[in-house]
Order: sequence, then C-alpha cells, then structure tokens
Amino acid sequence: MLVAKLSNNQHVSLVENWTRKELEILKRDESFYCPSCGQMMYLKLGTKRIFHFAHQTKEKCRFSIEPESQYHMEGKREIYEWLKKQPFSIKLEHYISNIKQRPDLIIRDNHHVYAIEFQCSTISAELFAKRTAAYKKYGIIPVWILAASFMKITSRCMKVSQFQSLFIEDLYARYGKIIYFCPYKRQFYLNENPLFFSSTEVLSGIISLPLHSSTFYQLFKSRGFLGKTLYENWAYKKKYWRMYCTVYPSNELEKLLYELYEKKIPPSLIPAEVGIPTNYSYWFKTPPIVWQAYIYVDIITKSNGGIFTFNDILNSVNLRITNNKISIRTLPLVTNSQYANGIREYLLLLEKLQVIKKIKHKGFKIKKEFTLPKSSEDAVLLDYDIMNKLLSYNNK
Repeated sequence: MLVAKLSNNQHVSLVENWTRKELEILKRDESFYCPSCGQMMYLKLGTKRIFHFAHQTKEKCRFSIEPESQYHMEGKREIYEWLKKQPFSIKLEHYISNIKQRPDLIIRDNHHVYAIEFQCSTISAELFAKRTAAYKKYGIIPVWILAASFMKITSRCMKVSQFQSLFIEDLYARYGKIIYFCPYKRQFYLNENPLFFSSTEVLSGIISLPLHSSTFYQLFKSRGFLGKTLYENWAYKKKYWRMYCTVYPSNELEKLLYELYEKKIPPSLIPAEVGIPTNYSYWFKTPPIVWQAYIYVDIITKSNGGIFTFNDILNSVNLRITNNKISIRTLPLVTNSQYANGIREYLLLLEKLQVIKKIKHKGFKIKKEFTLPKSSEDAVLLDYDIMNKLLSYNNK
C-alpha cells in the first residue's frame, strides 16, 4: 500500500515528494495503521521495491482483493501522477465505508465520481460483479484497468481469457473495449470492439496510448479499427476451422456438428455467410461460426416463403441458450448493449451482402440463398470474397 494512517488519524501518502531521510525519520517517530482495517503497518524502505506500507501481521487485509505486487504499486503510482495533471480531485487508496471497498484511486470531475481499479491478478467473476455492482449502487462509475501482463498476442490474434472478458466496458462509447496498462512502458493499450473468433481468440486492433500524450477521457473514445489485416486473419482462421473443426471438437461444437450431419451439411462446407465478424460479438461466449450456424439452420433454411422477423431469430437463439447450445457472457461493465445487438449486426451484414432484404412491417425476406461451397478450395475462396466485401462496406 502507498497510504497509511498516523496515530493522530492523519493520512500519509508515499507518492508525495519524500526524501529517503525524511521517511526514515517518519518511520522512527510514528506508528502506521491501515486506513481500512485499522491493523498496524510497517513502512518498508528497501532497495528492490518501491517504498510502501505492509501489514505487520501475516493475515491479509480483509479489504484487499489481490496481493500488493511491485507491478501493482508502480501502476497505481503512475496512474496517480498522470491524473494529477488533469482537472480532477484525486484520492489514493481511499476506503469507502458505505460499501466497505478500497479502490486504487477515486477521482471526481464536475459531474461524476470514478473508482479506478488496476487489476494485476485474477479474481472470481462473482467478486468482480459484486464490487462493480457496489460502486454503481453508490453512484460511482467503476473503471477497471487490466495489467498489460495479461496480454497474450500471437501473429494473428490475441488470447482473451474468460476472466479478461469481464473487463469489457462501453463507458461513453458505442462498442466495448478492454483497457490495459503497463507501468514500466507507461502506456495504455486499448483492445477496441474485441471480435471473438472463438471463446478466447480475439481479432481486433490494439491501440497504444502513452501516458504523456493522453487523457483520462481519451481512454473511452471510440476509434473504429476494422482494417484489411483483420479480415484477412479472420478468413485465414476460418480456413483452418473448416479443415480441423471435427478434430477434438468441444462439447458445444459437437452439438452443432450433430445437427449439421443430420441435415447432410459437411462442416467444412458450411455457407460462407456463416461465421463472419460482427460488432457486439463479445456478448457471445459461443464462437460466431456456431451461433450464426444455428440461425442458418433454424431460420434461414425453414423460413415460410423466405420471410422471417427479428423476433423469430431472437426466440430461436433464446431457445438454444436455454438448451445450453449457445452461451452468453456476463459483462458487468457493459451498459449500452445486449446480445440482441450482436444478432442485429449480423442481419445488417447479411443485408449488405444482399442475402436478405428488409420488408416494411414484416421483417426480412431472403433475397438469395446462402452460398454453399462445392469444395474445400471453393469454400476458402468464398470466405475471402465475403471478407473483401465486408472490408469495402466498412471503408465506405
């Protein structure tokens, strides 16, 4: 911790401009207490870690949700110094007695109060949701920032665990994003509108924001990143899905494969319009190839006279959710959308691809059949063709 309470109930913060000599005198003359739980604390002035306070007992402070690592303390300090240069009132490690929580930082502008949590270790989804709900109930806007050490980037995608997906937020934005921070590089990293190809593989642009040239509000500004590389990588990933989806399929995928076999649709030859990237896809834990395939099987191939409504699709998806064939994420920080938005975005793309068209007061009509590939080679070409069309629509 970087803040402690003195015997006279005054608070002392180690982010202020102390010299080592001054802190040694303070350590000699004062006793230190945790502002939250009241236990006695040590002032540690070592050479390997930044100066900090630690509880004297081995028992963990009941108001702390993660071990106080060097990375965490450095991050708190860097964010605090960054926010000090902006028009906020700031409190470091302020204990909120009404909800019995101690965020890393509390900041206030003319209209809102924000609780900033810099999370450097995993916690349960239940605890994350509980803390988030408590802030909101008390009228505080929670801003959760993940340690950049969680970022796992490969040549074509980024790995985002179920834990990391809890951090998707849409504050002041249309689409969600995950905010990461590295105290050593002094940079934020924004994973904007994460497009999940599978339950943990994300294809989206990572935007870097150096501390020295960014502001708090810029963390929430939408930049809209859907470039050519993203669509190429999506087509590449889909090619390999077609080739290997039947090798060690998940339980969720097995259920879809069974239905495809029943309808005599080889998984490697599913329509090119199934499994395309959509906005709000982060609501679905189930991969887009799977949930979009169910829409194709349930609605597109069965629609009466080629006409269907949005509610037809929504009811079909809800039934699949009830039957554990489609899974939806719990996103405590997302307030401006729901999973139905992902379905609407999919229909919008099918309209742009001229597969369906909107009918006034009646819903949608199938304009042309989904494109069924004739071979594996044909499937790959059709996938790349669809991606190029989506790219051209996005650039308009």
